[in-house]
Amino acid sequence: TDYGISYIDNFSDAHTKLGGVVGFVEKLDIKTTDFRTSLLKAKKDGAKAILLVGNRQFNGLVLKQANELGLKFLFFASSVTEGKELIDVAGPLADGLLYPYPFDDESDISSQKSFQNKYIEEYGEKSEMLSANGYDSLMLLSSCFEKVGNNVEKVKSCLYSIKNYQGASGVLSFDENGDVSKPFILKTVKNGQFVKYEE
Repeated sequence: TDYGISYIDNFSDAHTKLGGVVGFVEKLDIKTTDFRTSLLKAKKDGAKAILLVGNRQFNGLVLKQANELGLKFLFFASSVTEGKELIDVAGPLADGLLYPYPFDDESDISSQKSFQNKYIEEYGEKSEMLSANGYDSLMLLSSCFEKVGNNVEKVKSCLYSIKNYQGASGVLSFDENGDVSKPFILKTVKNGQFVKYEE
């Protein structure tokens, strides 16, 4: 997907600037279900670690098939990996997976706590990142429509001007390219649970 390609490009640039080496890169269709050939190519390339930028099911299948092939890599993933579907597919093989996450469901920021409490009251469980992001998107777009009307360029300028917005997903700002900038935490999977990473 465009998300995956952009993620890989940005990661590769940043990793290389920090002195890292990016080796074998495989771009696969989101509908792919057999990753054995790609995993064996990565082994042949000498990979020690693999960054997964697929969805939850995709990443779960990669972890499962690497295990079936007896391949031992250090696995990292993008933030979209967190969710029940990963555990449903990979089970305990997901344990140890490391990933950045731009959402802290235990945050003390009042806007996040308020949203989290209302979400729990309504659905009986904590919100995940996508729900909070969706809520913030709706609120920000609504605010811009109210301020500037429905002219596309004016709405775009309104969104780009947002800085340090305290929302359901945390504190966010838009940069000059329209990308959202926000703090993130490192998380991992431990005993089938998504938890903050601790060294």
